[in-house]
Amino acid sequence: MQRAVTSALEQTWPPAEIIVVDDASDDLATAEVIRVMETDREQSAVRIVRLAKNVGPAGARNEGWALSSQRYIAFLDSDDAWHPQKLELQLTAMLEEKAAISGHDFAVWAPASSSVAEFRTPTRRTLSPQQLLFRNWYPTPTVILRSSIRHRFNPELRFCEDYDLWLRIALDGNQCQYLPLPLAYNFKEHFGSSGLSSQLRRMETAQVAVYRNLHSERKISTANYILLRVWGTIRFVRRVAIASVFHRR
Repeated sequence: MQRAVTSALEQTWPPAEIIVVDDASDDLATAEVIRVMETDREQSAVRIVRLAKNVGPAGARNEGWALSSQRYIAFLDSDDAWHPQKLELQLTAMLEEKAAISGHDFAVWAPASSSVAEFRTPTRRTLSPQQLLFRNWYPTPTVILRSSIRHRFNPELRFCEDYDLWLRIALDGNQCQYLPLPLAYNFKEHFGSSGLSSQLRRMETAQVAVYRNLHSERKISTANYILLRVWGTIRFVRRVAIASVFHRR
């Protein structure tokens, strides 16, 4: 968690506020990091919010969203980190084109190279709802969105709650932007043996539920729904194959 907060504090475009939501964690290391942040004057800009019970990633993000006073909101999980120029480059691009949501590449941190490259504002692209339906372009730590968007994370979903939100934003006709730069980092392989990404079957089941809900609400056509189900099965088989390779290492 400390690494994540530090990466937010060290932005070239400093965030107006940082809200850390403790989702009733029972992890002692997390509790110690939060205790230090509460007493460290250098991190006085960090607001700590402790939830009485665990509500999952959707509920925790919604809580931070509700408490925010800013026009734009970015999300960062405790085991990830941002590139120092993330907010500067991404917000500049969003403001220029009035995008409602934006995301970018997400890289696995390479410990052999601790230096951070300096980037210039890249050529960004606009994503259509169809492109987002067939691929989740937005890992959560890459996203910045307008806080006035009417949708929120679905607290009933423990998997794909982020993808569900991105799709609803796109299907409402909002402009969705993408920057081809690795401005956020993960510190484990995407298909490793730990964390949410290892639970591929549950993720696939949740993604099917997202498509089913959108279809039942008539946000996507029956033809699209069938294509997505077939494509989802192919994608699941591919992910299982990739995961099995990592497990053999």
